[in-house]
Amino acid sequence: MKIIIFFCRKTNSLCFLNKFKLTSQKTRSIGMSEYLEYQWNLSSPTSENNDLPAKPQPLTKTQSIAAIRDLLPTRPDVGFLCTEDEFLLRFLNARKFKIEASFNLLVNYYLYRQKYRHLFIGLNVHDPLIRRALFDGIPGVLPQCDKRGRRILMIYASNWNIEEYSLLTIYRALLLSLEKLIKDQQTQMAGLIVIVDWTGFSLKHTSALSPKALKLMLEGLQDAFPARFKAIHMVGQPWYLEAALSVIKPFLKEKTRNKVCDDLMLIAF
Repeated sequence: MKIIIFFCRKTNSLCFLNKFKLTSQKTRSIGMSEYLEYQWNLSSPTSENNDLPAKPQPLTKTQSIAAIRDLLPTRPDVGFLCTEDEFLLRFLNARKFKIEASFNLLVNYYLYRQKYRHLFIGLNVHDPLIRRALFDGIPGVLPQCDKRGRRILMIYASNWNIEEYSLLTIYRALLLSLEKLIKDQQTQMAGLIVIVDWTGFSLKHTSALSPKALKLMLEGLQDAFPARFKAIHMVGQPWYLEAALSVIKPFLKEKTRNKVCDDLMLIAF
């Protein structure tokens, strides 16, 4: 069945033409030149439409894990020490089950550990320096999640005792905390919020921020760790901190840069 619908400029109404009979609520005999014609074919879908390719179905969790495992032999240069399902799932969740991106993250994770082995030797709570950093709240983890189910890491920067341990020790304490947190699948999916409280951070503290160590931390957390950092909130940062942190700004990806908020944005997370 074919219906032709016209819009009448004179009557400002729609008219319907069916079997060559013009009907309208306001008129029945108006010159055809006064209409704008719109045609809809209301017949059943044609075979041409039926031939359109079906949208591919997303892989199941099991299929996605298998797809990652199938890619492992393509990188013989990487020592994949763990290939258990739950472990591979961390990387899939971190990259929203995009197979190629998840596999690249897994490769980066192990290449980073191969390149910087010294960071991971004795990485446990029995290390006295790591234990001291954790006791100082660098970092600390709040017992409750936020309203979106995200875990919250607090870093009280001014608690750093630069006479006892270095920035790399803080990084090791952070890595240890993150490894524990991402064992939880809810955290893998919901992500993490980081709040850095710079209140009381002195010039002496700032002088201990090694540019080399800062770049090392950024490299590991931005591209080689299976965690979804949803936002990083900076609170109470002193003016002189900007110069110290400027060395890593050129290495920040745009997506990462957009997640860093100052203290005025704290209420938004």
